[in-house]
Amino acid sequence: MNYDLIMFFLSAKQPRRIRVIENTLTQRRTVSTLFWGMRYGINDFMGLLPKLDSNTTTGELKRLINAGLVVQSDASHYLLTAAGAAWVHKAFHQFDYHEGVKMNARFNLRQFRSRFLLAVQIVSEFSYQNSHYYPMLINDREDQFIKQWFHHFKSKALVNELTSLLNAFLSGMSDQLAYQFSTILNGHSTTGMTIFQQAAKFKSPVAPRLVDEWQLFSCLVKFITIHQNDYPSLVSLLNGTQRSLVSNSAQQTYQMFLNRPQIDWIARARRIKLSTVREHLLEVAILIPRTNAYFQRQFDHSIWQYLESTYHGNIDDWQFSTIKNQFSNFDYFYFRMYQILRSHVDE
Repeated sequence: MNYDLIMFFLSAKQPRRIRVIENTLTQRRTVSTLFWGMRYGINDFMGLLPKLDSNTTTGELKRLINAGLVVQSDASHYLLTAAGAAWVHKAFHQFDYHEGVKMNARFNLRQFRSRFLLAVQIVSEFSYQNSHYYPMLINDREDQFIKQWFHHFKSKALVNELTSLLNAFLSGMSDQLAYQFSTILNGHSTTGMTIFQQAAKFKSPVAPRLVDEWQLFSCLVKFITIHQNDYPSLVSLLNGTQRSLVSNSAQQTYQMFLNRPQIDWIARARRIKLSTVREHLLEVAILIPRTNAYFQRQFDHSIWQYLESTYHGNIDDWQFSTIKNQFSNFDYFYFRMYQILRSHVDE
């Protein structure tokens, strides 16, 4: 992972593990990754960089430490220094942390991006009545989807709809972001820039261009869904990109828990391990905060009393061994669930 991307995901106040960041970006979706991703506020970035090269990470971290931009707080956690935080603030000044990439939790942004870019190119060439060009290369399944989509909607109205969308969407952002978005588009006599070409043009590191692009496509999806009546053809590009907040299996476990909140019974009924049932419920609690009140009502009140009297302060610092030493048979599941519920309350 490159130095600038490492710095974007680090914090000056919260020690963070690089492995959690890498697992999030590459979608190694364990409950541990989801929990710490929640604590770091990065779960929305899940799966956005599946081919991330982690082989360079150690060397890049040493480089950052030697430059005084990052410090290692313990064997596996890192912090930005004041100089590092200032660098991040300057380099990523266009990124809206409040907006983030929220739509990636509901739609596969990478899938939509490839569809949209190819669609723009095809519609642009069609508007010039040009059928002799090299289309952007995407995987066969998505390529076939776009061919069918274009065959269905092919018309002058589609050209007008796409033109209207681009004008409306880009007019709502800064000139610099609008220009950056326009540089990635392929069209008639126009070749979109890669992230590296953008970085060279804007004289910036690569990661700010990358995360800005992630956010731009997240905002584009949000814009299309809000104004879907105005862009019926382009809304269709989202078909099949929708994703559930939690896995289908976790959703099934949770539905059974709603009807009968007995973990042992669910494990027998579904013929899965007890540990799997617990992981499913933790996943739901992490990713769907509105379920948290229900979870708390279903568990023995004395369990929460023990936890409330034992743990205070920064949730990141809590150790299971603290309550395990008091109650040797205490279930780790309740400790983690309490951390999750408190995290959402403290947000």
